[in-house]
Amino acid sequence: MAEDKTILLMANHGVLAVGETIAAAFDELYYFERAAETLMTCYATGKELRIVSDAVARMTEKQWRGYGQLAVDHLENIKAILDVEERRIGVNSMTCGSPWRSPWFSHGAMARAAGAGGYA
Repeated sequence: MAEDKTILLMANHGVLAVGETIAAAFDELYYFERAAETLMTCYATGKELRIVSDAVARMTEKQWRGYGQLAVDHLENIKAILDVEERRIGVNSMTCGSPWRSPWFSHGAMARAAGAGGYA
């Protein structure tokens, strides 16, 4: 991938996100998905889209990149939310209703593994 590109759409294969850290890659993918959802919602209105100028888009991207710690904070907050949700619904190693709801497949376990460099 090009040095300044963090998202790759692969026809019939999905999406690939890269970043200097797992938190950065997660953040890129999260906001890419949100942007795609917003775009599809806009298309669904059937109205003509009002696109911001290239200058505004560049300035917004530059300001966004300046937040530094934002990606790490974002991932930490998502992990905390998932931990609370797992406790609320009772997901743990002793209460998995099916192989697909085991702790190894829970969102929180996956997010914790991602935050630990891929190791749970």
